Amino acid sequence: MLLKDIQSELKKIGIPIAYYQFPPKSNPKMPYLIYYDENGSERGGDFNICIVESDIKIELYANKIDKETEEKVKQTLRNLKVEFEVERLWIEKEECWETIFEFSIIDKEVSK
Repeated sequence: MLLKDIQSELKKIGIPIAYYQFPPKSNPKMPYLIYYDENGSERGGDFNICIVESDIKIELYANKIDKETEEKVKQTLRNLKVEFEVERLWIEKEECWETIFEFSIIDKEVSK
């Protein structure tokens, strides 16, 4: 599974979504999603097969706790068969809720 596969499935939720951030001065009306790969590692011993691990974050921003959209994100991740953790924070400066979904994906790349 690749990041573009995750994006494709998240778009089906039907709210605005962007990789890393929306363009300056164009933040959409809440709720909206931001997703990105935070860290990653590559490993493999024979220079032909490389294991690529990426840590993914999906952030849901909403004016109020949005259980319905949270459940849609959770169901999307379940359908993708990823194990995930969820954390919810109040962002005082922005006066909104941020729900963070975190998980890792592992992909195998074969060099030619």
